[in-house]
Amino acid sequence: MAAPMSHWREPVDLLEGVTVFASAWFDRPQGHIDMDWPEVGLYLDGSWASVTMLCSPGFRPRFARFRPSKLLVYPWPDLGVPREPARFTRALRWILHQAAQGKRAEIGCAGGHGRTGTTLATMLVLQGMSPKRAAQRVRRTYCHEAIETRSQMHMIHTAG
Repeated sequence: MAAPMSHWREPVDLLEGVTVFASAWFDRPQGHIDMDWPEVGLYLDGSWASVTMLCSPGFRPRFARFRPSKLLVYPWPDLGVPREPARFTRALRWILHQAAQGKRAEIGCAGGHGRTGTTLATMLVLQGMSPKRAAQRVRRTYCHEAIETRSQMHMIHTAG
């Protein structure tokens, strides 16, 4: 039996030397406070909202010894797609730009498969890869369970 897949700050290489980190809320470390937050983050599930307070401007408890982060929570329904594709594409272009500038960027959802995989493939399309090759690459190099529904695949094909 294969070992269970875990997606916690897993590096994913995109094009042009850009790397982002993919995470699943369900795979986060348990039993300790994780203070190793990225410089920028795009979180696709509302469960991540609770951690944004620790990284919010103006809230720095004494134990927080990490650099300030810019985190965006953009929830969309599990197995679905974003309700506002144009706005979501702007968010993807922003995080791609941040990652290309060398900032540590993280993408995450609850399980790390559908929404995160769809986002990674869409980022590859925004970088110039064909939708079919982008989906294949994400499934081959990141997670074979990535991109779970037809609507998510359609989103990748209409990106840009």
